[in-house]
Amino acid sequence: MRGRGQRACCDDWRGRTARLGERTRALPDGPALLLPPAPGAWSAAQALEHLVLASGSYLAVMRQRVEATPASGGGDPLWRPTLGGRLLARSMTSARRFPAPRGWAPAAEPRPHVREAWTVELQELDALLERAAGLPWNRVRFGSPVTALIRLNLGDGFLILVAHAERHFGQIDRAVAAAAAGRRAGA
Repeated sequence: MRGRGQRACCDDWRGRTARLGERTRALPDGPALLLPPAPGAWSAAQALEHLVLASGSYLAVMRQRVEATPASGGGDPLWRPTLGGRLLARSMTSARRFPAPRGWAPAAEPRPHVREAWTVELQELDALLERAAGLPWNRVRFGSPVTALIRLNLGDGFLILVAHAERHFGQIDRAVAAAAAGRRAGA
């Protein structure tokens, strides 16, 4: 795969992160967030909880690597995804469902104020993108928080976080719509 300029990636991902923030703020309050669309399915609040847990794991590792890496000489270096990063990001657009890794599955009842916790994660992602803009993403490596067998570069981490959030926002939208339809049908 040919590389992309890091600056273009930052602009793209920051725009997508801003749209996720808008979608988060537009979510309804109350029962619509808590009602699962079907037995055994996650509610919108549980999907947000999963995003908080997963993003928190990635951001902690990435933040540590960013803080330990000196800035490069400027310019707009090309970023190339690793094979593992490319495959993980592509899996986020698949219709196939994957089980949440252990430790990232939400509890039956998500934390209070989960929407606000997710908003904080989005803000941290945006701030980390800003801080990492001048770093050589291809050379900043870390093990995936799921399994250290998968080695990623910094750009992979950003791509995975954004794609993962977008995937689950489709799920959140469906859960909210199902909860609203159920209330109308039961009213």
